[in-house]
Amino acid sequence: MKHLKKWQFYLLSFTWGLPLSLAGVLVCGVLVLFGYRVKRYGHLYYIAIGESWGGLELGWFFLVSVPEKEAVRQHELGHGYQNACLFGFFMPVLCLLSAVRYWIKQMGVEMDYYAWWFEAQASRIGKSVMEDT
Repeated sequence: MKHLKKWQFYLLSFTWGLPLSLAGVLVCGVLVLFGYRVKRYGHLYYIAIGESWGGLELGWFFLVSVPEKEAVRQHELGHGYQNACLFGFFMPVLCLLSAVRYWIKQMGVEMDYYAWWFEAQASRIGKSVMEDT
């Protein structure tokens, strides 16, 4: 996947990727009202909240747990690109399936979280974008 310029990313995030981006604006807006700080990572903005749970992509925004891990930020950035470029209104469905897989793994079921193409691709995209910045 080619890297997007900033304006291209935002245009796609608020057109094709609008459903998830609106959810991100709402969730992060509420968190800011409760005193959480927004940080920037690549073309996205994020908030660190909670401890040791991973991350959640919300279009133009994402959430990560504390302590912040570079691999998790890269992975969520990759999901942001997926939302902007590939899936549009289908992205929320994939996020829901991803969340179900996460919780199944948390219940002790053995699985490789990154075996699903969608998760592996997000990590590759995020790593590639940050290596080029």
